[in-house]
Amino acid sequence: MNQIIIYFTLILLLVLFLWDRIRYDFVALIGLFIISITGVIPINSAFLGFSNPAVVTVVSVMIISRGMQQSGLLDMIVRKLNWFGSKPISLIFPLSIFTTIASAFMNNVSVIMPISIKLTKKRKQSPSLILMPLAYATLLGGMLTLVGSSPNIIVSSIRKESFGASFQLFDFFKVAIFLVILGTLYLSLIGWRFLPKKKSPVKLEETTKVEDYCTELLVHKESKLIGTTLKDISVSNLYQVDIIGIIRYHKYLHHISLNEKVELYDILMIKADAEDLKSFIEGNNLMLMTEDLPIIDELKDKNISMIEVVVMKDSPIINKTAFDLKLREKYDIALLAKTSHRSQVTKRIYQQKFSAGDVLLIQGNTVRLPEQIVDLGCMALTEPGSMLADPKKMITYSVLFGLGVALVTFGVLPVHIAFPLTALLMVLLNVIPYRDVYKAVDWSVIVMIGSLIPLGRAMTASGAADHISKLLLSITSFSAPWFIVGIILLLTMLVTNLLHNATAAIILAPVALEIAKAQAISPDLYLMTVAIGACSAFLTPIGHQSNTLVMGPGGYSYGDYWKVGWGLMLINLFVGVPLLLHFWG
Repeated sequence: MNQIIIYFTLILLLVLFLWDRIRYDFVALIGLFIISITGVIPINSAFLGFSNPAVVTVVSVMIISRGMQQSGLLDMIVRKLNWFGSKPISLIFPLSIFTTIASAFMNNVSVIMPISIKLTKKRKQSPSLILMPLAYATLLGGMLTLVGSSPNIIVSSIRKESFGASFQLFDFFKVAIFLVILGTLYLSLIGWRFLPKKKSPVKLEETTKVEDYCTELLVHKESKLIGTTLKDISVSNLYQVDIIGIIRYHKYLHHISLNEKVELYDILMIKADAEDLKSFIEGNNLMLMTEDLPIIDELKDKNISMIEVVVMKDSPIINKTAFDLKLREKYDIALLAKTSHRSQVTKRIYQQKFSAGDVLLIQGNTVRLPEQIVDLGCMALTEPGSMLADPKKMITYSVLFGLGVALVTFGVLPVHIAFPLTALLMVLLNVIPYRDVYKAVDWSVIVMIGSLIPLGRAMTASGAADHISKLLLSITSFSAPWFIVGIILLLTMLVTNLLHNATAAIILAPVALEIAKAQAISPDLYLMTVAIGACSAFLTPIGHQSNTLVMGPGGYSYGDYWKVGWGLMLINLFVGVPLLLHFWG
């Protein structure tokens, strides 16, 4: 009877996952309640899955990933990877390499996505060319280490429950490194060519065509520009900025001669990208303006952050101005700069109406900004405070992270102790602000994993895993070992793309153990096969949260995932099988 309930639960989960009307963490909870209420597992142990070391490890990895972002290390590295050249490969290749390396220890593309969008905007390219390759690079890199992906952590945890020892941190590396190299080359040379090239997050091509901000700068008595002509500024090679107007004595002078000299207390309206804007302000000792108020003092407040956001197509601020919305009075938000689709700007920044696709540079309270951005119907392109690197935090993060990896690598502490300890030290040493600790965790993934772990145990206890393994062995009983490995790998890939990578690992790892037991061979071969397969969610946007996350900003359809992902699936299948047999067979 328990087997029937397990099969019914699995089918129901499959239907609900594919239906996609209920969040996957809630679907997992439905499965947990079914097997606990029906008595398949003791009802008192229903939530013991949340105490599993795998859950604790996943939480700590998410927090540590936040530390890399908060320190400014991520932003600094990605900017240095912005190679010269206009072709997509000059951006896709270095970013994919970095993402695979970083994803060996953090497993969410969201921390690199905003910076990547900025780089594509600066190059006047569509984000759709880079976001899916980065999502897939995240999956590839996740195969490299024990903590790189949820499936690896889950499979290792199941191994520990069955045999008393988990996989080591770099046990996954010897097979995965070859797949990562081939996969990265495929994405950089071939895969990106199947991507849509003119889609944007809000279905407005203007979003990806606008390069420059329009902003206002105050010339105060310490400014270096006083007495300088506009011609001197325009011919200078130091700053790539356009002065499009001057506000003098509260009058807008937009028809100005290049011989016009900059005067004290002029307000310059300029167009420039974020980096040139920052350099121009610092190099000439200028003040950013908002609604006729300089904000130089506010910038010194550690609780104030600048962030870039894009106005979405259904935003309530469309066709309204910052003055209409009373951004400062109602939200305590300062509009510092905005992109403009018009060829000529004739109004002050705070009097210009917002349009879908405008990119805004705003400033506000660091704690309240994320919620306020959602209220305004915008999407963040950078995290609050991520624009400025902190050398002290970068060094502290690197030391603590290296210490955590060393503790696990040399067997001093297990990963579910070493990584939470590392995360705690990062918080105590202010690498990660206290307020951001719980925000760093994707609780939907944690709820899903904690809810599904009892289902995996129930499959073994009820005999369902044994039954499925015998069915597979009956089909492959006269086949060579490579064929059995290939079938398990392919099955795991298919389940991963239809459900979720963590779900596939939890369901199929017990089946892999039963197959190994029946053949009287080491279970590591099949457990590693499941881990590789569960990291191969390349065909759909629902197999991994990174795929889901880039779907909207990249403007992708379901078919786009298949067009690019099939090549990676074939690489992992036909190259992965011999590698698994060589190293673990």
